[in-house]
Amino acid sequence: MLVWSTDFEDNTARFVVERSADGGIFEQVGTVDASGNNNAFRMLARDVENITAYCARQAPELRNTFYAHEIWKLYQSTELRPDSVLTGEHVFDDSAVDVDEVLAQIEEARFEAEARQRGREQAEADAD
Repeated sequence: MLVWSTDFEDNTARFVVERSADGGIFEQVGTVDASGNNNAFRMLARDVENITAYCARQAPELRNTFYAHEIWKLYQSTELRPDSVLTGEHVFDDSAVDVDEVLAQIEEARFEAEARQRGREQAEADAD
């Protein structure tokens, strides 16, 4: 399993995953959607919350804002623009979670990962 994180990404739609047998010639083995990256929101939230905490020392009204959540919602809906007006307000979804649906999505992702792994193993076997 490959795990990584980044400190900062600007205008990133996807990450390209490559591999190399000799460290000189690389081949692309896949891509990962940046917005689907589990770390993307956490990184955004960390940075925005750090900036907010710093600025809140002089502007205490910023302490109860949710800019990271607001920005992420706009980003996911492709409505985030350089001139987007931000309010710091965000309505959190407190509806019940459909656990069966979540488990079904996890199972589907597991099957897809297993299929990709089988494909990689087959490609390596064919290369030998």
